[in-house]
Amino acid sequence: MKINPLLILIIAVAMFGCDQKNTNQESADNSAAEVSKETNKEQGNTVKAVADDMAVLLNKIDADVAMAISNNDYRLLATSGRRITFPGISNDDFDFAEKNCGKNILASMGDVVKSDEQRAARTEKLKYMKAYNQAMFKICQSKQ
Repeated sequence: MKINPLLILIIAVAMFGCDQKNTNQESADNSAAEVSKETNKEQGNTVKAVADDMAVLLNKIDADVAMAISNNDYRLLATSGRRITFPGISNDDFDFAEKNCGKNILASMGDVVKSDEQRAARTEKLKYMKAYNQAMFKICQSKQ
């Protein structure tokens, strides 16, 4: 029986190609596993950082609400712009809040944003305003 050299070459290439494919797949799997571990680690760090930030924010809000109450200031923080809004307060409660709690309009919270830095700062201020207003609104409602 005569063996065709071309057939040997095809078999060798197929075997080498399969071996290379498995090596590439193993490398890709290892890389994916490393990325997954790193992503999980980063997500864990991100979750911890967010929790820490929230704890700081809540402590600041508690202190600021206590200070406002000691000054008999039950006003809610409001944005200026095309229309006044109370972040964290539903539209259904807007009239009650405006009439009974009052408003403290923050001029720096208009609806014009000129840079990414302003957008980031605005986002942080809105988080604070929402949490503050929700806490103060409950107190304001209980005073009525």
